[in-house]
Amino acid sequence: MVQLLCVPKSGDSAYAAEHAPSSSLTLRIAVVIPCRGDASLLPQCLGSLSDFIAAGERVVVVNADHSPATTEVAADVGVEVVNADQPQRGRAVAAGIAHLLHGASTAPDVILIAHADMEVAPASRVALIQALGTGARWHWGAMGHRINSPLRRFRVVEAGNRFRATRFQTPYGDQAMFFGVDALAASGGFPQQNRLEDYELSLRLKAVNPPLYVNYPVRISDRHWRQGVVRTSVRNWLTAINYLVGRTEPGFPRRWTSAAHRRVVI
Repeated sequence: MVQLLCVPKSGDSAYAAEHAPSSSLTLRIAVVIPCRGDASLLPQCLGSLSDFIAAGERVVVVNADHSPATTEVAADVGVEVVNADQPQRGRAVAAGIAHLLHGASTAPDVILIAHADMEVAPASRVALIQALGTGARWHWGAMGHRINSPLRRFRVVEAGNRFRATRFQTPYGDQAMFFGVDALAASGGFPQQNRLEDYELSLRLKAVNPPLYVNYPVRISDRHWRQGVVRTSVRNWLTAINYLVGRTEPGFPRRWTSAAHRRVVI
């Protein structure tokens, strides 16, 4: 069963100062940000990670399209940058994780995946530490999301995505997934595929442990629903069902790792 953790929110540093546990001195939470064509959004994302950066956590921007603008933005903030060998987001995330885990002495305990169009809520680092508690390296889950639009239809989308993440234990990447390095290793590592890598990762990780749903949502862009909320949502659900049904078929991985297949954002 999913553990639903409702963390009180605050707009300033008071929450962080009052609730920071002693484990914050030892628990290391790194952030991986795949970036492809989103250099203009990156400053806002990195700015929202100020509590991670101030605490000395490693933040890695993966430059998926080798953009000079992306490298410049990351360098200005002082975070790490790596170039991905392949442009797909799943491959970029895998490259960032490999970079983090390369040196054992600086490897994190937990990895948070943020997208370039995300804004992480204030004191998210402390909220994660509170939620993870002991055994953090074996935990995984998501923080949830709020779509950056006042339209009520997006509240319905958020509720549906939260239902999927909690009822079916399959959060997606745009809900700010995090995972302990031991849980990741036990699941077989990050999926080496171009599409639906976040869904595949959830399916693997829930076989190791039930997820934590922190309910401390990040804010994301509404751009993925601009072709229509109903149309996009139905397409995404059908894609996920098709993936789940076909997962047991012989030769299945080739369908989702081939560069010839168009990537669907979920």
